[in-house]
Amino acid sequence: MAMTPEGKVKDRVKRFLKKHNIAYRMIVPSPYGRGTGVSDVLAWLPPHGTVLAIECKREGDTKGPTENQKQFLDEINSCGGLGVIVKCEQDILDLEAQLKQRGLIW
Repeated sequence: MAMTPEGKVKDRVKRFLKKHNIAYRMIVPSPYGRGTGVSDVLAWLPPHGTVLAIECKREGDTKGPTENQKQFLDEINSCGGLGVIVKCEQDILDLEAQLKQRGLIW
């Protein structure tokens, strides 16, 4: 079964989260408008439940996140969580470095 380019990014993100034993949920958009703008992946990091929101985009994406997605990521960041966009392996390495810097992973 062929995987979409964005699906490949999501798969890499899931492997990263599992590697670091981070609890997460993949968000599935609803046709009824629920979840508009919510990131593709939501995770909770010990010890205090820091929220991690990851918006996955295909590598080479030039459009970027929608306004609703940007707003959601901004809200997560303004509340002390970490909201990021991941398009490629380097973005995952950057995320790993940020989480280590915050002392959320080792």
